[in-house]
Amino acid sequence: GRVNTDFVDNSAGVDCSDHEVNIKILLNSIVANGDLTIKQRNKILSEMTEEVASLVLMNNYLQTETISLEEHSAAETIDLYQRYVVSLEKKGKINRELEGLPTDEIIVERKGMGKGFTRPEIAVLVSYDKTLLKEDILNSDLPEDPYFIRMLESAFPKVLAKKYAKEMSAHSLRREIIATQLSNCVTNAMGVNFVSRLHVETGDTTAFIVRAYIAVQELFGLRPIWEKVRKLDCKIHSKVQFNMILQLYFLARRATRWFLRNHSSAFDIAAVVKLFKEPFDELKNTIPKMLTAEQRKLAHNKKQEYIDAGVPVSLADEMSRYLFLFNALDIMEAGRATKFSNLDVGQMYFLLNARLDLSWLREQIITHKIESQWDELARSVLLDDLDYQQHILTLNVLEHREDSQSLEDAFANWKNNHLDTYNRWSSFLTDVLANQNTGFIMYSVVLKELHDLARSGRELKV
Repeated sequence: GRVNTDFVDNSAGVDCSDHEVNIKILLNSIVANGDLTIKQRNKILSEMTEEVASLVLMNNYLQTETISLEEHSAAETIDLYQRYVVSLEKKGKINRELEGLPTDEIIVERKGMGKGFTRPEIAVLVSYDKTLLKEDILNSDLPEDPYFIRMLESAFPKVLAKKYAKEMSAHSLRREIIATQLSNCVTNAMGVNFVSRLHVETGDTTAFIVRAYIAVQELFGLRPIWEKVRKLDCKIHSKVQFNMILQLYFLARRATRWFLRNHSSAFDIAAVVKLFKEPFDELKNTIPKMLTAEQRKLAHNKKQEYIDAGVPVSLADEMSRYLFLFNALDIMEAGRATKFSNLDVGQMYFLLNARLDLSWLREQIITHKIESQWDELARSVLLDDLDYQQHILTLNVLEHREDSQSLEDAFANWKNNHLDTYNRWSSFLTDVLANQNTGFIMYSVVLKELHDLARSGRELKV
């Protein structure tokens, strides 16, 4: 039941050896330069024992957490895993039989029983994902990005990073250490196949995807909130923790796609974070005020659900805010491109979500069963299109808003001025609501109607 694999369950020893080698290479170079004696070197090594042990234990904790999270949703992701294994086989990257991974026939049987990949099988895929991602990172310019010096420093005890930062940046294994830290950071947080899936969906490079993800991690403050969730170990049921982390996972994945869709591959993490950070933090506090009554109720119910499960009130409140935090990206982008305030854009954005049932439509597309890679690509395209049409709609309605007119009145006035198009959209959406056999073809037709509705009135340049 709880066995992973030998290479995972015994990985702390290997990790400890890696730390030891990396530290000794650094210190030996300093000794060779005459800035440290052998006696001083040995004393430093002895004093860092506990911190190195902590680094090793945390690496292994995070890796095991990843396997547990993947196991938690294994039955739902079995098709995704199967496609990943098949793609690796086609590239000659994996031997399914040698690695003890299930055949397609066994996978079909498990699907019929509502089962997914086992912990040892997931451990194998996590290992391959990290290894292949590290290779891609080494073949890119990511290790040269000044932003990732922090990744290099995070692999060493703090005293070394503070005292020997210059020498550390010249470490002979600098690129390899950064690549290892980055691949662990991405896979531990986002699970198996995150980067390769986004590459298939968008065509973007590993370097762009990793940069976009790291920007999201920084902008949304994901590391601090992950740490808060982890501190609840043995205090609340693990399934509640998994659900909290999965909520953040879906947010991070969607936000990463947003940056890939809205920014060029010449992506400067520091510049992007600096550009968005201040307005984003403001929106994080004001978004609750922008929500409609129905949306506030949804956020309240989620908060209460977490509180009832034993989550501290402050963290439950923070998690409920994250339900709608993705929308801050579109709100900020629209605010930057127009004369409208973030408050007006945000309130209209959420008003349209409710009045046009866009949240419901988005949820239907997200949860629709995926049976092939083409389905996955179709879902991604439809979600991108829905986000974009909502962006256009928001600005269009605001453009037609009269001075001192309330947002509700502005929407009602805009709707009345484009009633034929609105009624056609509403009719199509009603058909979807009543249909039990929806599919991506139907959703694409509905989004075509939304496209027409979004452009009712004069065309906007955005």
